Amino acid sequence: MVQSTDLTTQQVVLTSPVNGLYTNSTSLTCAWQDLNPADYYELELINVTAGQTIVYQQSNITNTSVTLNSTSLVQEAEYQWKIKGVNTTSQTVFSSRNFFIDRTNPNQSQNSLPLNNATQIANQAITFSWTAPADTGTIQSQISYSIEFSNTNTFGTIIQTSNSTTTTVQQIFTAAGDYYWRVKATDAAGNNSVYSTAFKFTIN
Repeated sequence: MVQSTDLTTQQVVLTSPVNGLYTNSTSLTCAWQDLNPADYYELELINVTAGQTIVYQQSNITNTSVTLNSTSLVQEAEYQWKIKGVNTTSQTVFSSRNFFIDRTNPNQSQNSLPLNNATQIANQAITFSWTAPADTGTIQSQISYSIEFSNTNTFGTIIQTSNSTTTTVQQIFTAAGDYYWRVKATDAAGNNSVYSTAFKFTIN
């Protein structure tokens, strides 16, 4: 079947990035499937956070990808990229997806419980909790936590790790001795906090 040259009833199919992506990158490649009846494509990049402001436009694109650079993505914000196909007689409507630029590191977490230098009992579940200050960036993406346990305060050897999407985790220790724990936050864009100040606890 011959594909119609009338683009008004057709649509450009976007391939990447996925809709709702969070990234801290200074460049991002937007790609789509080729639409044969289109002679070229037009792109618009909109800063949604700044009130739907068009920050970049490109026309006469004859391939199926465009790399947006730091000049266009200078601000932390929610962005929308839009593509339409064009030929001499018609054009598609815009196809669009949104993504988020987040380059702000999460703030340092603070260990809460068990208290520093607390004593715990072997072979019993211990609840470790911490507080996480609010993200100060323009874009707040979901934060997950990595909790490290060591038998030295330098954390030269990590004996256990846990991951959590909340500010609490449970862990069991079977061997008596002194241990240390600390927490690092990572957001959905890949930004990392510094580690929390380590707390010591003793297993009896």
